[in-house]
Amino acid sequence: MHAVYNNVFIKRIDYIIPGVNKELSGTRVLTSEIEERAMSAISRTPFKVPDNFIRFYTNVMERYFWKDDVRLEEECRKLLGRCRDEKVDFSKIKLPIYAALTKEIIEPSTMIRIMKGFPFPKEAMPFDISNACLGMANAVVMIANAVNSGQTEQGLAIGFEDSRQVTLDTLKDLQEHYTANKDKQHLRLNTPSLTLGSGALSIVVGSDGGMCKIKGYVSLSDASCADLCIGRRHKDKILIQTKAEKLERNGVMIVKESVRRAMELFGWSRVNFAVTHQVGRSHQRNAEENLRDICDNCSYTTFEKYGNMGTLSMPFTLAKAYEEGLIKKGGRALAIGFGSGLVSCVLGLEF
Repeated sequence: MHAVYNNVFIKRIDYIIPGVNKELSGTRVLTSEIEERAMSAISRTPFKVPDNFIRFYTNVMERYFWKDDVRLEEECRKLLGRCRDEKVDFSKIKLPIYAALTKEIIEPSTMIRIMKGFPFPKEAMPFDISNACLGMANAVVMIANAVNSGQTEQGLAIGFEDSRQVTLDTLKDLQEHYTANKDKQHLRLNTPSLTLGSGALSIVVGSDGGMCKIKGYVSLSDASCADLCIGRRHKDKILIQTKAEKLERNGVMIVKESVRRAMELFGWSRVNFAVTHQVGRSHQRNAEENLRDICDNCSYTTFEKYGNMGTLSMPFTLAKAYEEGLIKKGGRALAIGFGSGLVSCVLGLEF
């Protein structure tokens, strides 16, 4: 799918990183701490991996976890409180969407519980969506379509990702598996789950100016790769197992084609800036190789300090780059989302 918009804008992006900037709801976790716990299991096997195997393969050096007693809805309401403080007109937001993987309840929608106490209009249509690490990008597209067609003046995409439990469950699984097994494949499948970070983020999209104009989007998918990254509950644990090399190889191809189509759709020959989904060193290296000929700066990353924040990674990285003044007024940028499945979403942005 694809579209070009007339007057659709990202008005603002807000985020919370647990344990950063006086946020007492979380803590910083060094990758070396996770490696040490993993190595106590791996050391029982005959195969050798570096003691710093996560940092060696991904360059994820640290990340942040929410504290165990932190509640999703409370942190998301903090983001809505910031919107209220900045005079966001909730009465214009008819399409609020919760778009992260982390959920605490099955029903009702997480979004409608987050809305409670804020002056959203009666006509609002709140709901949740889920699409691996692409949820927030998909939500932005759905809102942009609604704004562009005149169904709403503004919309809100919001999400909360909590990687603490998945990380602990993965470490527990490694301990149990390597009590009786000696295969290296199990470690390969589970290592990506030891790179995850946490946070909360909101995006307001509307019909008038703000941070940047959304030129349009291109999205592609390849269902033949649907078994390359699977997250499921396994007995008493939540595990995400990833065939990382195949996922990356096929992901590079679908993103490359998505970018090519987006540049053609927008009538662009070059952009000033690009951000991608934040996975690790190898993924970033491939992204830079494919973007180098059309992009002035495609090397900005956040995964080293914040890990892979799932659905939040791409918009968080875009917000950080904007805050640091790396995207100049008048510049063009690509925001490149990517999720297992495989599914891609490339947004064209004008600042």
